Amino acid sequence: MAQRLRIATWNVKSWNKKDQEIVSEIEERKIDVCALSETKRKGAGTVMRGNYLLLYKGANKNERAYAGVGILIHKNLVDNITDIKYISERMLLVELNLGCEKLNLISVYAPDTGRAKQERDDFYRDLQKVIDTIPLLGDWIARVGDSVVPGVKNRFNEPTLNDSGRELVEFCSVNELRINNTFFDHPRQHKITYTNSRGQTSMIDYVISNRQLHPQQVLDVRTLSSANAGTDHGLVLCELRLSLNPVKRRPVIVQKLCAEKLSDLSIRGLYRSRLRGPPSDSSTTDELWQHIKSKVLEAAEEAVGWRKVNKNRMNNRTPWFCDEVKEAAKIKKEAFLKYKSNPTPREHEIYARIRNATNEKITKIKENYWEGYTKGMERDFYGAQRKMWGALRKQRKEICEYKRVQHVDKEQWFKYFSELYDESNTDSNGNLEFRNEDSVNITLDMVTRAIHRLKLR
Repeated sequence: MAQRLRIATWNVKSWNKKDQEIVSEIEERKIDVCALSETKRKGAGTVMRGNYLLLYKGANKNERAYAGVGILIHKNLVDNITDIKYISERMLLVELNLGCEKLNLISVYAPDTGRAKQERDDFYRDLQKVIDTIPLLGDWIARVGDSVVPGVKNRFNEPTLNDSGRELVEFCSVNELRINNTFFDHPRQHKITYTNSRGQTSMIDYVISNRQLHPQQVLDVRTLSSANAGTDHGLVLCELRLSLNPVKRRPVIVQKLCAEKLSDLSIRGLYRSRLRGPPSDSSTTDELWQHIKSKVLEAAEEAVGWRKVNKNRMNNRTPWFCDEVKEAAKIKKEAFLKYKSNPTPREHEIYARIRNATNEKITKIKENYWEGYTKGMERDFYGAQRKMWGALRKQRKEICEYKRVQHVDKEQWFKYFSELYDESNTDSNGNLEFRNEDSVNITLDMVTRAIHRLKLR
């Protein structure tokens, strides 16, 4: 059955320090998928925030972050993800299998008009390689004008046309793409996607699709000007009619010991007392291990007990995002809406003052939380080792994947089997010849280095 899918695009002017505000705005408007641009988040990977999973790609950790893209996907659609491609800090692709249909989304952030022409050429060259997998959502920094180009754009747009706009229109014409924003006649406030502090406006954020998505499936595209997360870009919403079949995440219930109770001194003392007992008279190592294991489990069960845990449950808690932070963000949003309804210098000054005070307050709350977190680690270092090393391992990973996608390209399979069944590797009877690796000398130094690289378990 056909249902509505709400997708959006938003230039957020940095994801850092305002991630929960962005997610709250997205969730309040019941958006299923939102492409983010100019996130300025380094590295690549996935992270949970509230009811959404963020897929992100940015600059390397040793480089300055000035671009960055991401895609927020509601938890109901996370299990529909079949492929993720971290193309560049200006391009990210995700493939969704919706049952009857496959939807490929690309979040883009085009280079500014002030950047070198070579950078823009490289951007469109990378985009050409994945052009069949769209809709494309993002900040194109292009003003395409209001002249009609059949099948590409309509007249419901601003009249200004710049060089980046000409380049985008030409690219869409060659690849038979459709700039959907220009096909819907809305009041000006629902068409403009960018407004600076001087009152200058433009349309530079677009939702672009190809011929695989029929025009009748695109129900509406408009700017939600009330959305506020400290950015001068509007949240552009697109409603699609698709045959949706979300994959339901089935619970996997397991039992775990309530180890966190050991922080209580009385429970810790009870656990230690239950561990004391007569030594085992086991004669073999296996019997001795089974005796120790059973004693530890019996003592832990009596002292801390068991609890049921759903292994498939998504961890969507952000501990520092408390009611105080929510109230501060609400006050900032009210000041923003007041400024939007009356965009005078005085109202902007009031909004800027409230915005800066709110950001400072949120930063202080976060710092206080992490200060308390580190002090707790100092008090119970050995009890919190697992939590600490888990956080460190996530920081060390090049790509921190919450949602793992296992896939092998067709080219890799072709190359593998071509080398495996190469006729030059067979004898006169057609049997495969095996190489003799006895000539490889394994030295003590090689073994020592390999042991040092092993992870401690």
